[in-house]
Amino acid sequence: MIWAVIRKELQEIRRTKLVLYTMTVTPTLFLVMLWFTLGPICDGVAKARDAADARDQYALGRGAAPIAERIAAFLQGVIAGYPAQPVELHHVLHAGEYAALENHLRLGTQKDLGVLVLGLTALSRRQTAVWQTNETLFLHAIAVTVNNLLAHGNLGTFYGMQGQWDKAERHLNEVLRRRPMDGGARHSLGNVYLRQGRKPEALAEYRLAAQDNKQWEAMNNVAWLLATAPDGVEHAGESLDWAERALRAAPESDLASVWNTLAASRANAGDFPGAIEAAEKALELARASGDHTLAEWVRSRMKLFERKQPYRE
Repeated sequence: MIWAVIRKELQEIRRTKLVLYTMTVTPTLFLVMLWFTLGPICDGVAKARDAADARDQYALGRGAAPIAERIAAFLQGVIAGYPAQPVELHHVLHAGEYAALENHLRLGTQKDLGVLVLGLTALSRRQTAVWQTNETLFLHAIAVTVNNLLAHGNLGTFYGMQGQWDKAERHLNEVLRRRPMDGGARHSLGNVYLRQGRKPEALAEYRLAAQDNKQWEAMNNVAWLLATAPDGVEHAGESLDWAERALRAAPESDLASVWNTLAASRANAGDFPGAIEAAEKALELARASGDHTLAEWVRSRMKLFERKQPYRE
């Protein structure tokens, strides 16, 4: 076992030395190699068997590793004329590939490099056609996989941001059909409804999404919709509960918006001194982060709280 680990580490060292050599001697070829290793990441997303595999391929770039190893093995032979330890190639290439490449590895000519560059360029162009936009990437992923919920979810969010409501709802509902309590998809669907002015439906989706402790934005949205509704007084206690939960769950970088919601919730409950205190905190954080739009909104609402008036939408 120990010798297998040592052998693997030595192979990685040799490949690292090869990359450094290539950067120095043939920087153009190195750039082509670097670009091409990005292609299989896309291909891995598209060809993964299910959404979990797709997520792993997309995040970690597993599809790139075999290609990179083959390129390293090929160049090792080209630059050296013939690998000092041919057995290394057997660990990298599939059966039959070694025999097919053996003659080329012996030659180490410029012709080999030219063929390699042309091949990588052609394959790279094919991949860039797939990865033109987020839409083309995930549509391709759906076309070549089954039940790719990651792609459906990303497309739903994308279409929602573009205002393509029907498409957004279709893809998000496809996720929820298989994973009814997917917090991210519920939250995204709530956003789609809210942007259309469908507040009751948005609130229902946010409530479901907020069952996931990671969905602090959904918690914040529930609190805001309850606190600022025309009948907000009837939901004062619930609104405060959700705002305080969001405050505990949100990252520091987003606390300004949650303090703003807490201010509205406190004002809705009749606690105007507490609302002003929360608004001042939101204003401080918004200014510190450079969010001048939020800062202006907070200031305008503070004037209402000073007059003992809640904010209503």
